[in-house]
Amino acid sequence: MPDTAEAMYDQSADTLAAFLEARAGYYDTVWVSRIHNLTRIRPVLIKAAAEGLLKARIVLDTEAVTPCRETLQARLKGEPYDFEAAMNAIVSAATVCQQIVAVTEFEAAILRQFGAGPVSQIGHTVELRPTARPFEQRAGLLFVGAIHQDDSPNLDSLIWFVDEVQPLIDAELKWETRLTIAGYTGAGID
Repeated sequence: MPDTAEAMYDQSADTLAAFLEARAGYYDTVWVSRIHNLTRIRPVLIKAAAEGLLKARIVLDTEAVTPCRETLQARLKGEPYDFEAAMNAIVSAATVCQQIVAVTEFEAAILRQFGAGPVSQIGHTVELRPTARPFEQRAGLLFVGAIHQDDSPNLDSLIWFVDEVQPLIDAELKWETRLTIAGYTGAGID
């Protein structure tokens, strides 16, 4: 992180009010990642702004517009899901923000359709840095991602990969592929 950015790695939503009070007027921008975090700290942000402690621009980084995913999960389970209500809840919570960021233009368009704004799209770009080792000297696959709960998209994709894709790789390469999984694993996830 550059010297001009501060990550609250040793704080939590529970300490945010005292943190903002101790740093009254300190920030130009507060970047909140994920809607559930914004929903949790929204009252603190509103109060701090009303008391003049927070004059910063607030940005919501959606990371994912979760009602899109939740709609599909409900459909797979044969359960009802109110997409419109979920989207309206996001837009309502985000009224405290001066900017919203989506990862894809599709999700940005959905946010705009429900009246959120202004919305920008910032995608993920990873610069390739190929290894110098030839293919014959490489082995294994790495899966990186947090798995917080049973209905996590990361767990779903990992199960799909192990059940559907890895056998094809094993059959083609004629050897058992080592899969390394790295990331947070929630309680009860095996």
